[in-house]
Amino acid sequence: EETIATTDGGIAVFLSDAEVFYQETDASARSAGTFADAVSEANTWTSGGTITLMKNIDGNNAVFSTGPITFSGGTGASPIILNLNGKTIDRGLTEAVSDGQVILISNGNVTIKDSSANSDGTGGTGKITGGYNDGDQDNGGGGIYVESGSLTLESGSITGNKTLKDGGGVYVDGGTFTLSGGTISGNSSSRNGGGVYVDGTFSVSGSPTITGNTVSNNANNVYLPGGKTITIGTGGLTGGPIGVTAADMKAGGAAQITDTDVTGAANIFTSDVAGYTIMEGIAPMEDAVYLFGGNIGTDVNIEVVYSSSGGKVQFGTFEKARAASATEITLLKDITPTTAPTVSWPITFNWTCTLDLNGYAIDRKLTTEN
Repeated sequence: EETIATTDGGIAVFLSDAEVFYQETDASARSAGTFADAVSEANTWTSGGTITLMKNIDGNNAVFSTGPITFSGGTGASPIILNLNGKTIDRGLTEAVSDGQVILISNGNVTIKDSSANSDGTGGTGKITGGYNDGDQDNGGGGIYVESGSLTLESGSITGNKTLKDGGGVYVDGGTFTLSGGTISGNSSSRNGGGVYVDGTFSVSGSPTITGNTVSNNANNVYLPGGKTITIGTGGLTGGPIGVTAADMKAGGAAQITDTDVTGAANIFTSDVAGYTIMEGIAPMEDAVYLFGGNIGTDVNIEVVYSSSGGKVQFGTFEKARAASATEITLLKDITPTTAPTVSWPITFNWTCTLDLNGYAIDRKLTTEN
């Protein structure tokens, strides 16, 4: 650890060769020294604290001597804060290795930010890069592996990382990843989630960006396994873009991708897969955002969106919704003998159903008395 001299005015003067400054929240003075020493000490902090990079960190640094930078300290109220401060952490791997991530969160609580970024988390030059994980330890993530505990990214970028398994940028396993700013781009995986793979909890808010991540050179940004959704965090989601792929996606079906509605979702979320549309705000889809597999308006088999009590949201013909005894039906086009040829007239309901015309008409088109 480097020596610190303090002037009469109380201003700390740090030696110029220090890699980082670090200080526990309850400590009276900052320390200057190596990144490895700072991480080791931070994992013992009881009140949280901050590590601020003063130099770029490369793959030859002692902090990588036993594998990824491992954080096991910090609590929910008192996290370890890693301030990139406009600097780069680059593990520099050009071939896949075991435990090849840049950072491992193992029962720790870590917040990453970049003080060179704007107040909304955009911009800045701080980044985490150079991870290349072979996944032979049955773990994922090229840049960051959230094994357990929690990670928050407020600003900075996670870019240029790879894995032969899932989650090129970030793999969220048994923990929680909270994203309120920053950028995840230019990462890749060989299976799913070039940017982020969600097996734990993934919460987003603010205006983060997740684009330009790939699987086999195809767009694959956030990957949601079956039944997984993105949690919309405190303050809501106001910007993006965020590319999404969901295991539940299918032609003619709707895959839920968020736990609640997002105003302007179509301007924030994008589908990584061609032929899918972002939909929200239409009953019975008003409480979440969905990826819909089809083209409303041109697909002759898509007349309504509907759901049954406790059932999933589906698209199809008016008659299909009636056959399912749907409890909510919303029109997606005019229903006439021409536009909806399978409809049996008169349309009969013998169960409780909410029918939302959604600005469209039901018109039998009769012109003579019968």
